[in-house]
Amino acid sequence: MITRYRFGNPIETTAIPKENSIYYTEKDEIPIDLKKTEDGKLILTIPMGPDDAVYGLGENVRGINKRGWKYISNCSDEPHHHEEKNSLYGAHNFVMLIGSKNYGLFVDHPGKVTFDIGYTDLDIMTIEIPNQDADLYLITLTTIEETEFAAKAIVKEFRQLIGKSYK
Repeated sequence: MITRYRFGNPIETTAIPKENSIYYTEKDEIPIDLKKTEDGKLILTIPMGPDDAVYGLGENVRGINKRGWKYISNCSDEPHHHEEKNSLYGAHNFVMLIGSKNYGLFVDHPGKVTFDIGYTDLDIMTIEIPNQDADLYLITLTTIEETEFAAKAIVKEFRQLIGKSYK
């Protein structure tokens, strides 16, 4: 199941084609710890179990499990890509938490988004959006899926939401 949570007045990014709105429902209160700071940021705090893995973020350095590092999604054109780099040109603001909980989260925001995935605190994922205008899409499973199949099911839901790739 996909649920959209809208905060503020987000810029229409067209990441989700209008015709794909049939794939999600809308709710006001997200079941993730969310704070709106006085300086205008949205900060999501997600606890992680000791064996949880975090996948996603598309074109990024390091291994497939993103846990233990900080990533900055900002579509900046920096040509020098190496392991210590934490911001690459491609911005893919989709992460999956697989393990004790299985779900995906897509942050639809055209600006800078910081993902601290167990870097500051190994058991906490923090997602920081610099302003309070964003759409968040939470993908949860409607049936209990074994961990090995959960990622595939979540990705399938996400692919329906964003539509087909260009040919």
